[in-house]
Amino acid sequence: MRRVFIGLTALIVSASALAPAALADHRHRGGPGYVSDYPVILFTRDDFRGRAVGIDGPTNLRDVRFNNKPDSIIVEYGRWIVCTKRNLRGRCQVIGRSVRNLDRLDLGEKISSIAPYRRHSRRYSRRGWR
Repeated sequence: MRRVFIGLTALIVSASALAPAALADHRHRGGPGYVSDYPVILFTRDDFRGRAVGIDGPTNLRDVRFNNKPDSIIVEYGRWIVCTKRNLRGRCQVIGRSVRNLDRLDLGEKISSIAPYRRHSRRYSRRGWR
C-alpha cells in the first residue's frame, strides 16, 4: 500500500486540534537524519525548505499536485529513481542520498515521477500507479 504525505504550513496552522505528536510529523526542518515515516521527502525549495510531500512508493507527482516542484530531497533509506516525465519516463536518475539542491543534478523543478529503484524498474513500472 502506498502512502503519500503532503505538508503545508497552512495545514499545520489550521490543524491546531491535532495532538503535538501529530504536528511533529509535518515539520521537516531537520534535514538529513530527521526521523520520518516516509523513506523520501520532497521539498519545493532548496535546503529542505518549503512545502513538503512524503513518498513511500511509486508516485506520479501530478497526482499529488507536486509535479515539477521539487528542489530538494531527503532520502531516509533506499535508492529511488526520479524521472522528468510521468510513469518513470524521460530523463531518469537514481538517487540514494539526500540532495540539498536538485539543480546540481539538473533536476530542480523537473521531477514528475519517483519510485523505489530496482534493477529494470522502467520495464514494470506501470504497476502500482494511480
